[in-house]
Amino acid sequence: MKGKSMKNKPVIPIPAIVGGSWRFEIDEIHPYSYAVDLFNKQECEQIIKIGEHLHQHPGTISSKEALNKKIRDSIVSWIYPGKESTWMFQKIVPTILELNKRFHKFDLTGLYEGFQFTKYRGPTGKYKAHTDRGYNVGIRKLSFAIQLSEGDSYKGGDLVFNDGSLIKLPRNLKNQGVLIAFPSFMIHEVKPVTKGTRHSLVGWVGGPNFK
Repeated sequence: MKGKSMKNKPVIPIPAIVGGSWRFEIDEIHPYSYAVDLFNKQECEQIIKIGEHLHQHPGTISSKEALNKKIRDSIVSWIYPGKESTWMFQKIVPTILELNKRFHKFDLTGLYEGFQFTKYRGPTGKYKAHTDRGYNVGIRKLSFAIQLSEGDSYKGGDLVFNDGSLIKLPRNLKNQGVLIAFPSFMIHEVKPVTKGTRHSLVGWVGGPNFK
């Protein structure tokens, strides 16, 4: 096939010139997004009941599945698609897709892992600063956490983010039934629960390699 060679003729992206910079695209990825009242009180209590009746074990860290309560002190169980849980997926997935479309804009292809039901019990329950990057699993792009406990039923246990400076969430995002989504590479932490028990449902949405 005849045609002109592109050799020595590189394609130069048309930039968005702002303030003297040469930008290909503008970064519009938000550090977090949220949906309030995703689940009502009865639904949250139902999820807690399901999670409590599944096999529970201490939460681990790192690719070696290490147990280190100085870093992570929690109890977890796993909820997969099934007769008792399909309704959860039917509510969560459309909400995640809408939040991603508006605030994160990742190329997502599905949930590669089950939902993790998590308990942080006072006075030591916590998970120190970490990211949700997975190893030897599908590529995690968007993480989410759903508040199952009533915010005033325990003390401490705040979810905080750090993208170079500490990001504290508004107090109303501690309300029961709230879903908070955030990039899985975002550094985040669950502060120590000093009294009571914090229940949450977390998950990770995957996709192809970042490019």
